[in-house]
Amino acid sequence: MILLGISKYPMQSSKEVVKIVME
Repeated sequence: MILLGISKYPMQSSKEVVKIVME
C-alpha cells in the first residue's frame, strides 16, 4: 500500500500518504 501511494502520488505527497497509511 505504501509503495503504491508513493508511486501514484508525487514525492511531496508521498510523506503525507505514508503518515496516513501508518495511522
